[in-house]
Amino acid sequence: SHRCRLGDGQDSLKLDISELIKAEGNTRSLRKKKEGVHKVLDPGQLIVQQARDKVNKLVSEMEETQRIEMMRFQENLENNSREFTDKQQEEQENFSLKMEEEKNIFIRNQEIQSNRFFSELESCQYVFIRMQEEARQRFIQNEKLSLDHFKKIQSEQRQSFQFFNKGEEVAMSSLHQNSEDTETNKLPKILNSFPDVSDHVGRNSFSLPAPERSCSTDIENQ
Repeated sequence: SHRCRLGDGQDSLKLDISELIKAEGNTRSLRKKKEGVHKVLDPGQLIVQQARDKVNKLVSEMEETQRIEMMRFQENLENNSREFTDKQQEEQENFSLKMEEEKNIFIRNQEIQSNRFFSELESCQYVFIRMQEEARQRFIQNEKLSLDHFKKIQSEQRQSFQFFNKGEEVAMSSLHQNSEDTETNKLPKILNSFPDVSDHVGRNSFSLPAPERSCSTDIENQ
């Protein structure tokens, strides 16, 4: 749009210069016609006319100089406009390249940061999984130790119970043996408490008193 405005300004300037040149040509034509009319004037008027012609010539030369200067100025404007447009185009291209470079740098940095972020996430995940595995192993080990300890307690309880029962059996056996020994030791005393009637057994058993016959029968049965 800026270049369009510059182009429109240049076209307008060219049109103005063309109009000035045309106006100048028309003025010169009219001046030549007037010069032909004043050829028949008197000397006084001729002097005035010569002065006017000199002034007109100076004006014409000045106008020609201005026209040339205007053309050069116009050329300078066109050159400046062209240089300005080229400079802007170059600046725009350089800016686009700079923007593209910045964009690529940003994308690379984003990619680096993204890779670093995902790498950190993977490291955290690895550490977390490892911690869970270690916790699981400790839990299993503690469970095993608890089970072994519980089995040991139960084994000790069984051993204590078996030892107690064995002690009870030994004690009962000892008590029973002592009881038998006591009965055995008492029997001779009982036998010694009665008179020796072996000579009378079978012969005079019916002649013994009733208590003594009963005791003798018990002794024989034993």
